[in-house]
Amino acid sequence: MDPYTGPLCIKKDPMSTIKSVIIGTGNYLPSRVVKNDAFLKNKFFEKTGEAIERDNAEIISKFKDITEIEERRYANDDQMASDLGYLAAAEAIKSAGIDPETLDYIIAAHNFGDIKAAFAPIYDQLDHHYLNDIDGLENPTSENLAIWIWQHLKPVLPLLSCITIKETCTSGCVYRG
Repeated sequence: MDPYTGPLCIKKDPMSTIKSVIIGTGNYLPSRVVKNDAFLKNKFFEKTGEAIERDNAEIISKFKDITEIEERRYANDDQMASDLGYLAAAEAIKSAGIDPETLDYIIAAHNFGDIKAAFAPIYDQLDHHYLNDIDGLENPTSENLAIWIWQHLKPVLPLLSCITIKETCTSGCVYRG
């Protein structure tokens, strides 16, 4: 039997085209609005670092003329980019009218600044400390360290998919929750 004609196989055809269909889209627009006037008391600088010696209203008006931006939307202080992505993905699934359990992947862009900010207090707790003295790391194997980091990061990074610990370039572990 030809291995490429079975019911679960795709016949390899060099002329075939892979096609994708977008069946749902989503977005999330934060509710906190900041109008251009909020920047009237700011200082603006040239690329050289020198202060721009013009009236701020004039600078803001020129910026609006160039960009057409009149207001910005900011996430709440307790939200990260990953939270906004989650809300947009939930809307996309709803608009597609599909069961989320049937999905293999959701493609999303992510701001890695969230990860750095979320990991900073964990890093500070671990860096230059005897790991055995940290609660939950009395036996600090790579596997236990990965689980411990996961437990601290997952609540603030809901889209987190794995933690990778490298002991050397050829040994380590991957924890997927």
